[in-house]
Amino acid sequence: MLLKMIMALGMLVMLAHAMALGIWRLPEDESARDAAVQYEALRGFAYSVDQYVKANAGFSGELVWRQAVGQVSSQTVALAEQSTTPPGLRGMAMPPSWRAVADDGDYVICAAVSERVLRRVGAGMPATLPGVVVAGGSGHDFLVFDDVGNAEARAARCR
Repeated sequence: MLLKMIMALGMLVMLAHAMALGIWRLPEDESARDAAVQYEALRGFAYSVDQYVKANAGFSGELVWRQAVGQVSSQTVALAEQSTTPPGLRGMAMPPSWRAVADDGDYVICAAVSERVLRRVGAGMPATLPGVVVAGGSGHDFLVFDDVGNAEARAARCR
C-alpha cells in the first residue's frame, strides 16, 4: 500500500513538472490556444477585407484569401496577393472556406469559427466594423461583420 502511494505521488510530481515545462497540456489549454490563433487569423482577414474594399470603391465580387485553381475569375480577388493587405499578414494561413462578398463598398464576411472564437469577437475587430451578428443554421455557420441593423438581411449572401 505504501509503495502504491509513493508511486502515485511520484506520478503527480512528474505530471506537475511536465505541465510546468509545457510538455503536457490539458485539452482545454490547447482548445483555448487554437481559438486564440483562429481569432487572430479572423482579425487579419477582416482587416484585409476592410482595407481592400476601402481602396477599391465600387468593387463588387468575392474576396478570398488564396484562389483555388477553379476559382479564378474577374469577380474573385485573392487578398493574400493584394497591396492593401499588410505584408505581415500575407504569409498567414487562413481557412479556404472564409470569404467576403462585396457589393459596391458594402460587404459581408462569411467565416465558420468555433464557439470560443465567437465569445472573443467584437472587442478586437477593426474599429471600422461597426457591429457583429452571428448568423447561420445549426451551430454558427458564419459571422456577418456589418451594421447590426442590416446584417441579418445581408447574411443571405453567405449561404
